[in-house]
Amino acid sequence: MAGIQRSRCTMLNNLLLNGAFLASLVWLASGLQAQSISGAIIGEALRYNLSPTRFNWGDSWVSAWSSDNKLYCTADDTKGFQNEFYPSGRNLILSSFDETNPQDLLGRTVNSMTIFGTEGQSVEEQGVDGRYYQFTWKANGLTSIDGVLYMSVSRHAYGANFSDLRQRAKDANIIKSIDYGLTWQPLPALQAQPYASHEVMFAGDKFATPVFIEYGQDGQPPKPVPDQADEYVYAVSNNGFWNNGDHVYLGRVHKVDLPNLDASQWQFVAALIEGTPVWGSLNEAQPILSATRQLSVGGVVYVPAFRKYVMPQWHYPELPDTCGPIPPPWPGPPHPEPNYVNPFVTCIKQTSWHFYQADHPWGPWQLFHVENYIDRNTDSIGMGFYNPTIPNKFIASTVRQVKDEEHLDMWILTAGNFMTYAQEPEQNPFGYFDWSTTRYTLHILPLTLIRPK
Repeated sequence: MAGIQRSRCTMLNNLLLNGAFLASLVWLASGLQAQSISGAIIGEALRYNLSPTRFNWGDSWVSAWSSDNKLYCTADDTKGFQNEFYPSGRNLILSSFDETNPQDLLGRTVNSMTIFGTEGQSVEEQGVDGRYYQFTWKANGLTSIDGVLYMSVSRHAYGANFSDLRQRAKDANIIKSIDYGLTWQPLPALQAQPYASHEVMFAGDKFATPVFIEYGQDGQPPKPVPDQADEYVYAVSNNGFWNNGDHVYLGRVHKVDLPNLDASQWQFVAALIEGTPVWGSLNEAQPILSATRQLSVGGVVYVPAFRKYVMPQWHYPELPDTCGPIPPPWPGPPHPEPNYVNPFVTCIKQTSWHFYQADHPWGPWQLFHVENYIDRNTDSIGMGFYNPTIPNKFIASTVRQVKDEEHLDMWILTAGNFMTYAQEPEQNPFGYFDWSTTRYTLHILPLTLIRPK
């Protein structure tokens, strides 16, 4: 706390020299404060899987628009494209949709990232609660800065290990690639194993799921530059849960220092004084947004035409009230009663998306739209869309005038109901899952943000 007190004492004396304050003057000089977003329209989902020669199987589609104009993307718990990694799968891969458009995305694997393990490959480790669980690798965030790809990865223990069915995350690292994902460093010493304790960047669960704030292509911010985005790289993380977390924290690092992958060079919002952030250590970090069990792994994108930051968040609204707990092994043994419906299967179909907006990365964050995907029909598959992300490459540069409103178009990448990952096939050419009906694949949804004129 001493660092915070020193910052408070010196902040007013240095205000005119403070970069964030000077940036805000430039912002004000460019026009009045941006009009708030009043709502959103989300269209019907386009499903990636179209044929036995064009499909994938995976989730967590976080993207980065790089200097080569290609859209790179992570995928977790995946068999790759066209089942290329069947039967072992991978915990995570790097893929690319190259220069294809949202309506006809065509993906390929860039790197199988085998060092992070085959699908589900895990190691018993101590969690932050002191107990031991099987932890596996997941990718959280991806960005491109000055021609270099950066990916955040962390250790995850599946939610079935816990009575609240929230998947835990801990011990995040950032790795980098200077050749568009072909090679990465630093890597774990052995396949599926954790880094040595002294190699972990963000130990524990407070910043365990970092996702980078996206501006323009290859990290280039628009003009006028918002919030010193030409000098800093920002990232957000919740408090150590893949799903249904409680708090979001904000960190930043100088762009010139990001390649060092040195956690000591990162700063975190430790306080807000009249809307101005005070930066401190990770131990001093305070949430920029709190919503009990409603903040999962998710990112933030800057929308230049509206001069707003947008954070698409998601959660399972019925966990754990109607769903569990369920006994391991996940998702539990077959039930002896005929026609039994596992409540976990039912409630995983229910997801809620919450869209927040802010003028600055540190907030204040305001909820402006809720989209619910609710299906309590026990005979249906259910959408169960989760992990929505907004690729900055597909954000329109100009608004559409619609009566007394301004509309801005973009797209969402998301995955569907992961409980259909081993769905029984109807017509299955691979003997494992049905590409034609499973929801556990990439879905692309049109999104339009709305604000009054």
